[in-house]
Amino acid sequence: DVYKRQGGAHGNSYFKAINIASVNGNVRVLRLDDLFINGMDGQRELAMAVWSKLMLNENATWVHDGETTFTDLTKVVNNYVLTSKGFRVLIAPYVAGPYTAGRFIVDIPYSDVMGLDDEGPLKVFIEK
Repeated sequence: DVYKRQGGAHGNSYFKAINIASVNGNVRVLRLDDLFINGMDGQRELAMAVWSKLMLNENATWVHDGETTFTDLTKVVNNYVLTSKGFRVLIAPYVAGPYTAGRFIVDIPYSDVMGLDDEGPLKVFIEK
């Protein structure tokens, strides 16, 4: 969580999440597509699950009224943390709602995301 003050009425925060794992024997920063079977659009699949959760969140007013589009959301789902149960997607203020709505932390169970490769780098995170 990074907070910057650059003038104006208030500062602003954003997230910078980094996930590291072994991919084909090499330790490196994971890309979202590393977690999906070949041919799947990982950003789109995760964004669909996040979109569904935000539609249930009354504070995500910009998602409800269309100011934030599905395409906008696909651009921010790369800020995620892998847990034993699923993705924790970190969404900064002004993405899904006004500053007063704050940031959004959206937990998405692995079972809610289509096309995950549970035999790839993700397998060390999944709770069995």
